[in-house]
Amino acid sequence: MRELRRKDDAVAITVLTSDGGEGYSKPMISTGYTKDLNADKLAAQSAEELAEQLNVSVRIRTRVASIDTQAQVVHLEGGEALPYSELVLALGAELIRPPIGGDAADEVLGVNDLDDYRRFQDLLAAKGAKKIAIIGAGLIGCEFTNDLLNGGFTVEAVDPMGWCLPTLLPEQSGRAVQAALEEKGATFHFGPLATEVNRAGDGYTVTLNNGDTIAADAVLCAVGVRPRTGLASDAGIEVNRGIVTDRQLRTNAPTSMPWAIVPKSRGTFWFMSRH
Repeated sequence: MRELRRKDDAVAITVLTSDGGEGYSKPMISTGYTKDLNADKLAAQSAEELAEQLNVSVRIRTRVASIDTQAQVVHLEGGEALPYSELVLALGAELIRPPIGGDAADEVLGVNDLDDYRRFQDLLAAKGAKKIAIIGAGLIGCEFTNDLLNGGFTVEAVDPMGWCLPTLLPEQSGRAVQAALEEKGATFHFGPLATEVNRAGDGYTVTLNNGDTIAADAVLCAVGVRPRTGLASDAGIEVNRGIVTDRQLRTNAPTSMPWAIVPKSRGTFWFMSRH
């Protein structure tokens, strides 16, 4: 969006986003306790400030139901239909949720955006949480382990692999990360899978498939993310591990008129940052 505005200061741009539309650095949401920043402080700019700075229209808390690529119309939840001349899909990633049973499986937390982080911090504060169980010891799991330790929490993490960051680091380096976090107070369970999360009084019990259990005040799932492709796939746009494009980032969906014969307004770009 910023780059497009640099190239063209006249084209009409509307951003549709299901969240609050704030400008923030996503990696910062796993450093909030370390830096003593809540969700509001992590937001560098509000949607209103971004809209004014870039001369765009931002529609927050707006969810897209479907895309009609033939008619070039975006259908919103609630029935509103928005025509477009060009559509940019910038949907980001969604959390991976491993299969977990138990009567509190739907209470397992996940943090993927600023709204999630606000709910996460608010819940821990409301519960007076002191111990957090983390499912996953990859990059995100270790980042949250470190951040929560810095925030004064006790952390136990479980991962079926053999060491920290197993897909990014060789064993010796992963073990060094593990040792550093253990020195700060973390406990790791490598090898088993978390199979159930059940309520236990005001907290939870995480059951592992080796018979061990972890008691915690809250459970955070941090096993990774994958591209959001459902909306594109439902619209007939080719997807693979992500949305398939050519070298100019064009999908197989129909395009609008060539730039040379578009009216002076040069149409409307709709950016869908989340759905």
